[in-house]
Amino acid sequence: MPEVGGSTVVGADRPPHRLKRHYTRTRSGCERCRAQRRKCDEGKPRCRRCADAGAVCKYVKHVSFKNNTQTLSKNVAPNLTASSTENYPTIEFVLDDGSGGGVKFSNHSSNSTDGARLDNQSSPPGALQSSSGLGSVPAEGWPLVGQSPLSNAEVELLKYYSHHIAPWLDVYDQNQTFGNHVPRLAMASPCVLELLLQVSAVFSSRPVEIVQRRDAGLFHLQAMSNPPGIESPSSALRTIACFVLARTLLFVDSIPDTWECNFQGDGAFLYFRRFNFLDIGQRRMWFAFLTLILRLEVAYCLMNQRAPVWISELAHQIQTQWGMGNSGANGPGGIFNASLCCLKLLIDVMNFSFPPFNTSDATTVLGQISASTTPSTSRADKWNELSNGLHAWYTSRPLRLEPLAEVEHPESAFPTVIFPTGAGVSANILYHTAMLLLLNKKPQRVSFNEHNTESGMDMAQMSAHWHTHRICGIAIHSEPVSTNCWDPVMIASFSLAAKEAKSSSQQNDIVLFLEQLRVAGWHINGLANRLRRQWSP
Repeated sequence: MPEVGGSTVVGADRPPHRLKRHYTRTRSGCERCRAQRRKCDEGKPRCRRCADAGAVCKYVKHVSFKNNTQTLSKNVAPNLTASSTENYPTIEFVLDDGSGGGVKFSNHSSNSTDGARLDNQSSPPGALQSSSGLGSVPAEGWPLVGQSPLSNAEVELLKYYSHHIAPWLDVYDQNQTFGNHVPRLAMASPCVLELLLQVSAVFSSRPVEIVQRRDAGLFHLQAMSNPPGIESPSSALRTIACFVLARTLLFVDSIPDTWECNFQGDGAFLYFRRFNFLDIGQRRMWFAFLTLILRLEVAYCLMNQRAPVWISELAHQIQTQWGMGNSGANGPGGIFNASLCCLKLLIDVMNFSFPPFNTSDATTVLGQISASTTPSTSRADKWNELSNGLHAWYTSRPLRLEPLAEVEHPESAFPTVIFPTGAGVSANILYHTAMLLLLNKKPQRVSFNEHNTESGMDMAQMSAHWHTHRICGIAIHSEPVSTNCWDPVMIASFSLAAKEAKSSSQQNDIVLFLEQLRVAGWHINGLANRLRRQWSP
């Protein structure tokens, strides 16, 4: 299981309070900070992190034990007999599952009753033998495999997930893998179900405590202790589902300024190279999970303006091995391929435009750039290559990714750009973000006149200002509350363009749109405040 990144070296130009990204866990902090292993300032009645995220801040009392100063003589051994342990009270070991709750293990005497209970726990009744797209049950038992009843509150969370969360998870996927397949996987895997319901609870601003504990934290620790490649395909699928949903939970529960890197280094990449699924349902879910991790990592790097180093190779692997079917450019597979291609272009542009996090990342970035160019090419040639690739994508995108209407307005207002699908909104925002970054990093050797003549691009499209307006225009007219297509990548892209707004009318439109995003479920209060500070003279 990949390790969640907790420490990141950032540039010296970062604000002082952002330099140290890894914090030790606190015993006396609020439940939310302790569950996320974040440093809590223990402010009352609400700590700063909970106040920024608009979340409920609760403190619990903890039991402490006095130091035991009694020692036994080396010559004295405790006289423990069977009779002396018959009435010994049950000992409960509590393992923090990372979500504010605990998983309890009891140390009982070995008798037939306890043995029967352990047998029931290891093989819960109703475990599925097979399901569409789920394959056979792996050797691992609870909480990886099994069925868990839903409370009335959890049924409502599952409905909310289907109506409001699955659409933006499936924004590129017209087959709706997160809407159709992942809930079925969760109903057959308690640890996956727990995390899915927690994402729904946080996104709908409901207390996460209404979700029953299903040992997701225990499973996470067990998975981290096992090397990759020893699980069955079905087990590997559930493992990656838990990891991706846990990372998604952190992104929806935090303001964009506090998003964190998903991995430490590139060690986790071994877990994402498994593409040998024979079952089409498993294969779809695997690619859906990997694509979501790409999107989360791109969002984090955009917010911090750093190169998304190792995911370039992962994006290439997904592109080359994706096989949902050739249904034409405007079919489900074609829409996904075109959207993923644009995401890959954005990753390449970010590696070209942004500095890496550290020296080893810099070596990786330079290696990726040199591998895609010949010895005679230069940075200007690479810039032209990326620009031509983006122009080719823009002119050949599927019809469903083209706008229904484009209306220009005076300079003080953003254009009206309307798309028929959420995929169109997302993919085109990614395209304009990539062009905005690329134009801001144009080498002096590049001549716009020569480049436009060779590529056939409109001169207006070679203006960073034009792409900034397009990003904001697409966003403001996307109706996020009803379309449910916004995700962390789009939020990061919008924040990058929104800070360039000059007129008060543009800034008012942006603030109103951010309020729509908040109503849709995103914690963006900190983003709105940061933009106001950037706009102030």
